[in-house]
Amino acid sequence: MDFIKIENRSMPFGSENYSQEWISIEEWNGVKAILESYCDDQKRSIIYAVMDRPLAFLEIAKACNIPLASCHRKINSLLEQGLLVGKGSNSRTKRYRSAFKEMRINVKKDTIDIDVKPFSWA
Repeated sequence: MDFIKIENRSMPFGSENYSQEWISIEEWNGVKAILESYCDDQKRSIIYAVMDRPLAFLEIAKACNIPLASCHRKINSLLEQGLLVGKGSNSRTKRYRSAFKEMRINVKKDTIDIDVKPFSWA
């Protein structure tokens, strides 16, 4: 079972309420990771490519027109940041999906609020 850490708590993917509620990202490191990833054109294209359905590594590289080595680094970075999740036991059969099906970013004078609605694998 895959896990993602949000707000100092881990939630299992596929739990009944996991994809039903909005979750606020309040830790600065989480907010920073999301903003930095969305500012990176290649990371953003990877996230968009896997929002509708899980894709294998080679499918992502082809869909996003990213060189294999760069794609590998970007996917690993997104996995470490919790913005991408993978399912499968080896690199040939592993499929990746965006951790979130919806995201709201609200910028006010001195604050950035990010709310996410996570995906489940169901």
